[in-house]
Amino acid sequence: MVQKNNTFTFGFIGTFSYWHGVEVLQELIVELTRTDKNVHFLMIGDGPLLAQLKIFIRAHRVPESAVTFTGIIAQEKAPDYLMRCDAFLCPTRSSADGVRFFGSPTKLFEYMSMARLIIASDIEQLSEVLYPAFKVSGVTEVVPLKVHNQVGLVVDPSDIQGFINACKLCLAMSHEDQSRMGNNARQKVLAHYTWKQHVQKIIEHAGL
Repeated sequence: MVQKNNTFTFGFIGTFSYWHGVEVLQELIVELTRTDKNVHFLMIGDGPLLAQLKIFIRAHRVPESAVTFTGIIAQEKAPDYLMRCDAFLCPTRSSADGVRFFGSPTKLFEYMSMARLIIASDIEQLSEVLYPAFKVSGVTEVVPLKVHNQVGLVVDPSDIQGFINACKLCLAMSHEDQSRMGNNARQKVLAHYTWKQHVQKIIEHAGL
C-alpha cells in the first residue's frame, strides 16, 4: 500500500451532495481523526454540501492537517490523486422519497482500478459490483480481517457507525490482506467492467 510515515489516507472523489453521503463523510472524519492521529482524508471534488462539510469538521475541531480538500481537478489528473489513497469511500445514500435506487457505479470502477481497499454502501448495483464483500454493521467487532476472495467492505447506507467500523477494520488489516483485497478488486474490474466490455454488452443487448 501507499502509507507514508504511518499515515493511512481515506479518499473520496465526486460531488459533495445528499446522494453521496456527506453526512457519513463528516462523521467519519470527526470520529477517526479523534481516535487515530495517523489518519488522513483526501476529499476530491466540489458540490452543494461541501461548505457544510467544512463547517462541520471545523466546529468539531478536526486538525486542518488531517483533511485535504482539492476542489475540482482535471479528469486526467484524477488517477494521480487516487494513487495517494490507501482506501476509498463510497457512502451512497438511498433515495429520500423511497424510490428504488438506481445509479451507474462509475466511481466504484475507478476505485477498483486503483487496487485499493473500498468501503461502499450495501445497495443495489454497488452491492453487485462489490460482490463478494465483507458486510459490516455498527455492531461488527473490529478485529483484523482475513481476506480471501473479497473485493471490498459494504455497509447499510444509513448505518454511520457501520461505516466507522469498516474504516477501523481497514486500519486493523495487515498490509498483506490490504494488498490482496485491492488486487481482488482490480482483477474483477478488469475482468467484467472495462469500457470495451460495457460496449460489447450494449451491442449484444441491442442484437447488433
